[in-house]
Amino acid sequence: MLQASCNTLLSHVHTLISMLPSGHKILRMDSRLDSDRTQRGQLTSLMQDGEWSHRVHELASALVKYLSAMRLLGMALPDDAEMDIARLAVTSLEVTCWALTNGLNVSSQNVVLALECMSDCLQNQQIFAVIGSSDHMTWACSAIGCVHQIVKKVNPQRKPFSSVDVIVEQQSTLKG
Repeated sequence: MLQASCNTLLSHVHTLISMLPSGHKILRMDSRLDSDRTQRGQLTSLMQDGEWSHRVHELASALVKYLSAMRLLGMALPDDAEMDIARLAVTSLEVTCWALTNGLNVSSQNVVLALECMSDCLQNQQIFAVIGSSDHMTWACSAIGCVHQIVKKVNPQRKPFSSVDVIVEQQSTLKG
């Protein structure tokens, strides 16, 4: 049953990722380059689809649980799933960043989820190697840019976060 549920999750992740424009580019919300606008336009049409964005967050949530289970069970990820998992983590950050940048209401739970998903992926050596490879440099750059934008939107006064703030946020997320 575990294997079947894992395969189903990875199949859903693959299906969602296959909808993305090929040839990833760094998400730059303020870029005026035509090539960036074209790719951003394709990505924007997906992000404007509420069902698609919701699906990204659902799969990111499932992926966090999947990665935790794989770590606890000492199981390796299937080689053919590493790129899709990495791309979903980046996409989750991009969707969250895009929504915040465009003034949409984004729940704190989805913000935390996008960051947690990327964090868990970077803690996995297999996925870290994919994101850190020169073939996927745009994924790392886009993720860094999105995290920067998310922090700017969530904390516009740039006040340092205390550990108490993080604990309170985690507790409210767990209750929600």
